[in-house]
Amino acid sequence: MAIRYEDATKLYQQTLKEISHDETSWTDFLKSACRNYRLPFADMVMIYAQRPDATAVLEIEDWNKRYGLWIKPKSKGIAVFDSSYNNYARLKYYFDISDTRQTRFYRPVPIWELKEEYEEEVINTLKDNFGPLDNENDLAQAVLSASGNVVEDNISDYLKELLYCKTDSFLEDLDEQNTEIIYKSLLTASVAYMTLSRCDINADDYISNDILRQIAQFNTRETLNALGIPAKDISQMVIGEIRKTVLSLIRDENRTIVDNKKNSYNKTEKDINDESYLL
Repeated sequence: MAIRYEDATKLYQQTLKEISHDETSWTDFLKSACRNYRLPFADMVMIYAQRPDATAVLEIEDWNKRYGLWIKPKSKGIAVFDSSYNNYARLKYYFDISDTRQTRFYRPVPIWELKEEYEEEVINTLKDNFGPLDNENDLAQAVLSASGNVVEDNISDYLKELLYCKTDSFLEDLDEQNTEIIYKSLLTASVAYMTLSRCDINADDYISNDILRQIAQFNTRETLNALGIPAKDISQMVIGEIRKTVLSLIRDENRTIVDNKKNSYNKTEKDINDESYLL
């Protein structure tokens, strides 16, 4: 049964309270959000509330038209708010890739994984797009450095929004300087946490709980949006560049495999079929 709009609104508001309760709740949310990093923050919250394990979501029509995938019977959609519809408030529904089945029109879905052999190129991508890195030999440290750079470059407008809306939050009594210190450190940590998690790196090994537990001070809907929306925007920038690099490397690998197949007449059919790659 489809959820009512009023119930979806209550679910959204309750989930905002839950994910800002402590650092564990916040990082659980970030681990979920990083898989669908191009969606609006509100959609990320609703997906986390209903299907935190979702890895790739689209509406039915997009699964059908883009990838030749149909939705399995009895699959339950993920309700999100339809911001593109202005006449009245309504919901739309996403389905995860796990809810789909292939048809004869199937096309591969570009879900990527970051292999160890891609790390050097990814580090170069981060350096080229986000400035000098503190450490160019370790991917996790490169992500931390790139996250700090891009937050520094983009924080001014976001900070103005936070300063405007922090009334009634635990940030209210802080002066502008201390508010900025907390905001910048938590925003940088959140961007890095999402990016590391999407790269299948254990972010808890690199990001301090002392920074992450500051999420509890963003205890109103307005202040959490002032953090969550830029965390989403900036993570999309960083993860998007990594994605482009990885998919480019995968395409190059695939072309090499195809060329090798043409020249390897003595290979068995099993040898050839085993040469696959994951998008």
